[in-house]
Amino acid sequence: MLKELYFKLHNLEHFYDSILPTVAPKLWAMMSEAIDHEVQRKGGGILDIETYSRQRLEQFLQVEYDACMCRWEKYNLRRQAGGNRKLFVDRKDASNSIRRLAPLKLVDGAWLAHIGKISTPLALRSVTQNAWQILSEELGDGDLRKNHVRIYSELVHETSGVFLEPHSPLFIDQCISDIHVWKAAVAQQLLSILPDKFLPEILGFNLHFESVAFETLITSRELEELGYSPLYFLLHVSIDNPHSGHSAIALETVARYLEFIQRESGTKELQLAWNRVRAGYLLSQHLNTEVSETRRFLATGLNPCEEAVIQVVTGKARAAQKIHCGSRVRVGGHSINHWLDEERLRERTWQSRFLQALNNTGSLVRKGRSADSKLVKEISWGGKMFGSFTDLEVIVIKQWIDALPWKHGESYWSFTGLCADEVAYDPRTDNQCWINAFYRKTPLIEQSLRESNDSIFPFNTNIDSMMAKQSPNLSKMLPLWFAGLGLLENFVTIPSKVANTRSCAILRVLRAQHGFGNETGGVAGLDEALRTDRVDLVDIGLDWVDKAGLQKPELVDAVLRDPDAAFAREMVTLAVRPEGYADVLVGLSCAFAELHLAMVPVVSPSLQDALQQIAMREQRGLEGWLVDLRGNSADSSMVCKAYSVGRRVIASCFD
Repeated sequence: MLKELYFKLHNLEHFYDSILPTVAPKLWAMMSEAIDHEVQRKGGGILDIETYSRQRLEQFLQVEYDACMCRWEKYNLRRQAGGNRKLFVDRKDASNSIRRLAPLKLVDGAWLAHIGKISTPLALRSVTQNAWQILSEELGDGDLRKNHVRIYSELVHETSGVFLEPHSPLFIDQCISDIHVWKAAVAQQLLSILPDKFLPEILGFNLHFESVAFETLITSRELEELGYSPLYFLLHVSIDNPHSGHSAIALETVARYLEFIQRESGTKELQLAWNRVRAGYLLSQHLNTEVSETRRFLATGLNPCEEAVIQVVTGKARAAQKIHCGSRVRVGGHSINHWLDEERLRERTWQSRFLQALNNTGSLVRKGRSADSKLVKEISWGGKMFGSFTDLEVIVIKQWIDALPWKHGESYWSFTGLCADEVAYDPRTDNQCWINAFYRKTPLIEQSLRESNDSIFPFNTNIDSMMAKQSPNLSKMLPLWFAGLGLLENFVTIPSKVANTRSCAILRVLRAQHGFGNETGGVAGLDEALRTDRVDLVDIGLDWVDKAGLQKPELVDAVLRDPDAAFAREMVTLAVRPEGYADVLVGLSCAFAELHLAMVPVVSPSLQDALQQIAMREQRGLEGWLVDLRGNSADSSMVCKAYSVGRRVIASCFD
């Protein structure tokens, strides 16, 4: 089930109808499980900071970092004294581990993938832009060489000889099965989908995830010792540093968000927001713990309760051979007979995978509730396997099930202090325009494309210079201006689909539109997050609103409700399908890039330089996407049509 969900989340455009209604309930359940587990496991940590203060949060993060560095120092001293590697026995072991973690590492940055969209409340832009900057750097800032997913893909190829594409249906059969790795990867993807609904949880998740991790430090050293590239893990040591890296940006983003909540809504809402930030932090911490413990089990063996279960199963294996041939029950996607292979059951890895698969079968094993588990019912009186297990063996099975962490669905609500009144979440009525766009049609755009016979390639001509000499009709222009900012934002929401030159070009366009600095050979880090002179296309649109004496909207969606905004609304609708309508979205974006350049003389003097730089960078980025189409009339036909349609719609704003 997790693997299927993983694939569908990588192809949301095609499976949105079955995915979107389940996102919020799945996240509530995952966070409830994390809260229960972390409270039961040890307590302490961020749980001790019941009331937010930036000083206490900074102190806590420093203590966590210092503890990590102390462990790293002890590890190195032990190694210098002749101690063995901690994670990898040999090259084969390292190769297996790299491939086991692939589903998780190949979604690097996914928890931030939908943050900072045009659906974001305008007052929160300074918060979400900082978080989006982390996403941009995870994706390489438009430089394919620095793209984290690309780098990990190259490591998988180096260690295993294969290239993996997470969005491919073949991927789920190419990876070593580890249920906790798949679960952590799915959680990251789910968390990103509703950024306006789960913003504090995303920021809390980000705060934990971007901390420098002890295992990352060890992995970078041990891979290099074994002759493999440590680049991916070295990057996550250096770029996540707490002084100027992602850890620092994550802290600044959380602080800025909570200060906004306190300023706008008061102390009570601040407490609710802080609890939700902590829930997100605990989710990341819990998922990381599960993945790490799986690695430990694979390396050192099972716990006593699991050992007892394996002993029972191993003893039954020979007697049970072929008895289950007719069974349609599947455990981890395989038949019962598949798992009861006597030879394989002697292998530690096989034992661990079998137990992981078994405890994630849903009704067969109800975690923490043996009495409700179908497996226990089947081996008890009235079940099909009654008598196959002795009383003592049944007790062993029950004890193992009861020891498994149980998802308490209510814990999220009691921990955060929110009211559980949104369980029946309906994406069709979601006020995020990018979510409900999946359920809308685009008749105006489709008709315009059918009627267009133009074949002008983008940027071969300029928008009529007359437009630059007059102000537009704002009732027509503003909806188009703001909707234009969302045309390309969904091109970069699936990390593995950004690991190519064309998508990197789109990322550079988005960076320009967001007002981020020019791409360099380095990393902007915290310096970008602390900038006070950033100007983006939203700022310029709001300047027009201000000059016209109009009321400043709280959401872009408010602008799109205008009667003259029908075409703009369809642009947002089309934007959620970047695979099906890539050529159309890029063609329209080219027209808007020209508009931005043409409007330089019209906007306020203080914004003219910024707008000119944005427009020029947009054009360079779009030309990078178009380079393979230039001169190819067949492949560029739809781009040219959309470009012409965009130009005509824009021109109508100057009539």
